[in-house]
Amino acid sequence: NCGTASLTWTIAGATSGSSTSAGINFIGSRVFNIGISNVTYIITDKSGNTSSCVCTVSVSDTTRPYVKFMPNNTVFTTIDSCSKVVAVSNPVITDPCGVTSVSWSMTGATIRSSSLSGINYLGKQLYNVGTTTVSYAIKDVFGNTTVTSFVVRVKPLDPAFCGFAKDEIDNLGENEQISLSLSPNPTSNYFILQIKSSTSKVTTINVYSSNGKRVEMLKSISGNVIRFGEKYSSGVYYIDVIQGEIRRTIKGLKQ
Repeated sequence: NCGTASLTWTIAGATSGSSTSAGINFIGSRVFNIGISNVTYIITDKSGNTSSCVCTVSVSDTTRPYVKFMPNNTVFTTIDSCSKVVAVSNPVITDPCGVTSVSWSMTGATIRSSSLSGINYLGKQLYNVGTTTVSYAIKDVFGNTTVTSFVVRVKPLDPAFCGFAKDEIDNLGENEQISLSLSPNPTSNYFILQIKSSTSKVTTINVYSSNGKRVEMLKSISGNVIRFGEKYSSGVYYIDVIQGEIRRTIKGLKQ
C-alpha cells in the first residue's frame, strides 16, 4: 500500500547470479544450467518492510547422443585364410553435454566386446568368416544412451578351405544397395525424400536435429516418396534411413 522501494533477486544452485541491490529488477529470460536452481525474490516497500518468495527451476537433459550410422563392410579373405583383419572408422558422435562412455560388442560369426567404461573404439579387429553384427553404445554425462549397429561380412576366397559349400558363400550377406534423394534442399517449406533400393524391406526414417534430438520417425518402403518437415523450425537436420542391415544418412537444411 505504501509503494515498492526495491525488488531484487538471487539465483543459487546449478546456476548462480544476482540482480543489483537497488531498483526494480525482474529476472526475465535467462539461461539456466542443467540441474536445480533456486530463485529468491526480495521485495522491500518504502517503509522498510520486506517479503520474499522462492521458486525452483529444474533443467534436465533427456536428449540422447547423436551418432552418424556406420556403413556395412564386406571384405574377402586370402586364399588360405578363414578370418580377416578389418579397420573400421570411428563413429561420428555429437552430444552438447559430453559423452562419458563408448563401448562396443560383436555377435554372430565373431564374438567379442570392449570394456563398458571409458571411450572404446573398434579400430582394427580380426573377424571370422561370416556375418558379424557390431553394436556401439554411447552414453552421455546424464545417462542418455544411443545404440547403433552395423555389419561386417567376411567372405573366403576358397569356401572349401573354411568348410563352406559354394552356394553358402554366394548367399552370405549379398550386398544390398540403397540410394537417397532429398529435395528441395535447402527448403523453406518441406522436404521430399525418395528411397530406391534392391529390396522391399520396410524402411525406418529417423529425423534428428543438429543437437541430436530425434524430431520425427517415419516408415516407408522402397520406391515411396515421403514428404515431411512442414512444421520444422529453421536449421540443419540429419535424416537417417534404416532398411534391414543398411544405414544411410543424408543432411537437409530448413531455411
